[in-house]
This record gives sequence, structure tokens and C-alpha cells, in this order.
Amino acid sequence: MLVTPSGFPLVDASMRQLTEMGWMNFRMRAMCATFLTINCGISWHHGAKHYMNYLVDGDLAIDNWQWQMQAGVTNPLSETFRIYNPNKNITEKDPDLSFIYY
Repeated sequence: MLVTPSGFPLVDASMRQLTEMGWMNFRMRAMCATFLTINCGISWHHGAKHYMNYLVDGDLAIDNWQWQMQAGVTNPLSETFRIYNPNKNITEKDPDLSFIYY
């Protein structure tokens, strides 16, 4: 499946890693999930299905629950609900841009 670039370098790099390696770390999984569901307004079902097509460590129950949680479905009024900013995460998690340009 072709992944169209989002225009957000860290999201794009994370999705490349998913399709090439079948894995990405939790922070990038959560960031991509909130980006798709909150920023783009796309149902978590689509992201969860896409991840399960590529994840080598995919577990249907955990994957779906995490997507629901990141989308704010499980408890939308939770004080711990967080939306990951893809641009802010570049400076915090990839300041030398080695992940983005790998």
C-alpha cells in the first residue's frame, strides 16, 4: 500500500518505518494516531486496520484499544488525554533529524 506524505516530516518518517520495518516505537505510534484522528478527523478504525496490516508485533486487542484511547474514544474527558504535536516532537525526539532523513 502506498502511503501518501502528510507534509509533517516526523509523521511521514514514522509511517515509512512502519511500512519498511513493520514496527515503530510507542511515542511515534501515539503521535501518528492522534494526528490521523484528531488533526485529520479520520476514524480510528482506518488507522488501526492499517497498522495491523504492517505491525510485526501487532495484537488486535491491544492495537484497537490503543487507537481508541489515542482518538479519545475511551474517555474523552480524561485529564490525561494528550495530543502529540508532530512539529514539537521533532525538536524533542529527533533534534539532529537523523530519523526523519534516514
